[in-house]
Amino acid sequence: MKDGIGVVGLLFILSGCESTEKIELEEETQPQVMDADGDGFTTEEDCDDNNSLINPVAIEDCDGFDNNCNGEVDEGVTSLFYADVDSDGFGDPEAVTEACVVPENHVLVGNDCDDSDPETYPAAAERCDGLDNDCDGDIDEDMQEIWFADVDGDGYGDPDSLEDSCDPPSGYVSIGLDCDDTDGDVNPESTEICDGIDNDCDQLIDDEDGSVDYSTASDYYADDDGDGHGGELMQTGACTPPAGMVSFGGDCDDSNPEINPDAIEDCDLIDNDCDGLIDTEDPDVQGTLTWYLDTDGDGYGIDTDTVESCEQPSGYELESGDCDDDNNQVNPSARETCNNVDENCNGISDDGALGSANVCPGTSCNEILLDGSDDGDGLYWLDPDGDGFSPFQGWCDMTTDGGGWTRLFSSLYPTFWDTLPWQSYGAADYDSFSMLDQRQYFQASTGEYTYRLQVGESGNWDTTPASHTTIWEQSHDPFLESTDGFDYVFLSGEESTTCGGFNGLHNQHFQDGGDDAKTTDQDLTDNSTCWWLQVVPLQQYGSVSLYPGYVDGYGGSGGVHIWQQLWVR
Repeated sequence: MKDGIGVVGLLFILSGCESTEKIELEEETQPQVMDADGDGFTTEEDCDDNNSLINPVAIEDCDGFDNNCNGEVDEGVTSLFYADVDSDGFGDPEAVTEACVVPENHVLVGNDCDDSDPETYPAAAERCDGLDNDCDGDIDEDMQEIWFADVDGDGYGDPDSLEDSCDPPSGYVSIGLDCDDTDGDVNPESTEICDGIDNDCDQLIDDEDGSVDYSTASDYYADDDGDGHGGELMQTGACTPPAGMVSFGGDCDDSNPEINPDAIEDCDLIDNDCDGLIDTEDPDVQGTLTWYLDTDGDGYGIDTDTVESCEQPSGYELESGDCDDDNNQVNPSARETCNNVDENCNGISDDGALGSANVCPGTSCNEILLDGSDDGDGLYWLDPDGDGFSPFQGWCDMTTDGGGWTRLFSSLYPTFWDTLPWQSYGAADYDSFSMLDQRQYFQASTGEYTYRLQVGESGNWDTTPASHTTIWEQSHDPFLESTDGFDYVFLSGEESTTCGGFNGLHNQHFQDGGDDAKTTDQDLTDNSTCWWLQVVPLQQYGSVSLYPGYVDGYGGSGGVHIWQQLWVR
């Protein structure tokens, strides 16, 4: 031991009996242990006693020596280096070198996936080139674009037909918004038109789309008969046909659903298919017609002699029902006259001839009208009392105010009736005329008379329209009876007012006028001067210079007119 008490010394002390000589001798005889480098380890323990940094407890250093004297050199302290052929700073993981010092063309990082390409390494930017540029195991990731098949070549692809690629495949585009890739006119840039298609791919069709171009809308036709073809052209601002309209016209009879451009041409004297050709004119005609022999040429044939043909045979007609084919005045369209002959072939003689002759008189114009025997305004044979004796011609108004009016009385100023029979005078078409003697036969079964008074300021009754007209009912004969005015009922026209209100034919009769100056009515409560409305002129005026016309109650007292007439129905 160095710098301490040796074994011998210790024994000497303990024993106290050993001599100094003996101690020294013993020390000289002990083996010598060397530690040349002073690192605390003897030569036997130290694998390099000349280097204090090498000993059993030294830390192994990467220096080519066994620093910790364990028999291994640089164990656990070397590094792995990877060959970096392309000098991109990343080595080939398959080319590994273990060393303390980086070899030439080697690096510590060994995750280059292509050490022959300096642009391929983990930190490289991925390029769309079909290579794994950043060595992450994926090729061209985040670099490829989505391309859509554009079959119709309009620049917009089918969103359901796509491919990922760096470059567009042939026939592919980058926008996939086409809703019909078979039609080049359908895409987001197209204009919406009226065709039942979503032209601009906004999922709105025709009228649903606020941007629709209505100039492309069809013309629509009113289809009244519902056969799918319209007649009248209607211009509308809509893509869809409005109710009751269709987009197909050409219907030549829109009241008949059997007639339209799609119909079959039948042999029926009608242009069924609206091509302007009727029956045999049309090569598509089908069927035949039944023709009836018409011997008398009145347009109607007999039912017992017929021919089936689409063309009219000579001497034959389509209309049948002639009951006397030797007389062209007898057929279903003939006007029945009063001659005891069934001229219209309906099995009844003289029907519809009421009023047409003195042997077929009507009791009134209204009876003739209701019978359907009228032929417009004019003269008809009448027999008001219906006794069959002494019929006469009366004038009937069959067209105004409902028709059926019988002319009872008329006077054109200055006829004064001072010497004329005011109840019966003249012919029915004269200006001055009276059949007031027949008035009682026109009273309804319920007791009412229906009168119409017309007056005019110019012309006469059959050339100039009336200036005033009043129609009313009353339940008494205005020429024989008087009332308190309770039964006057105004119906229509102009309500003439006299003596405080409307009261029918109203006039105060002056007895000194004589029998030929009759008035029309007189109410028991009337004032003696209430004589404004009359139908028979008053004798007491006597001269046209005294009173130039007939007095009436239109326009107030004193109003006059130059003609008047009274009708009954």
